[in-house]
Order: sequence, then C-alpha cells, then structure tokens
Amino acid sequence: MERRLFRTFYTLGKEIQKKIITFMTINFNKSIYPLKAIKKTVQAYKDLAKFKIIEKGGYFITELIDIKKDVESVIKDEFCNYVLSQVKQ
Repeated sequence: MERRLFRTFYTLGKEIQKKIITFMTINFNKSIYPLKAIKKTVQAYKDLAKFKIIEKGGYFITELIDIKKDVESVIKDEFCNYVLSQVKQ
C-alpha cells in the first residue's frame, strides 16, 4: 500500500517548506522470508528510501519512507524480488 503524506515545516511559527513524503508498507510472511534476507535488502536499497522493520504476528512489516521520486513506481516490486533472491542464497 502506498500513501502520500504532506509534511509542513515551520520555523518561529512561519511556514518554510511543504514536502510530499511517499510512504509504503510491505508484509513478509515469517514462515517464508527470513529476517536476514530482508535486512540484506534494506542494506542494498538504503540510498533509495528510509526503512523500518517491525515484527507483528506472523509477519515482518517493512516500512519504506521518503522514497526517492525516480524509483517510487518500481521500488516495491524490485525490493520484493531482491528479498526473494536473498532467500535463495
């Protein structure tokens, strides 16, 4: 799921900047995807977004925040493919 958040920055009560932040979550089933594979992928993609991994129930939920504009339309598929390739290793 991809969402866009609007964040406004202020200094001394004056608006100085508005920024659109792309936010996305990807769920990985723990019984299929080891945490190690996800962490290796985060390391490889660290220059394209900010990442946070949360364990919840039977899933590793990976949050992608502040995704680079030039990859935002493909990053989810590419990230998932890379995780899968790390599982096979």
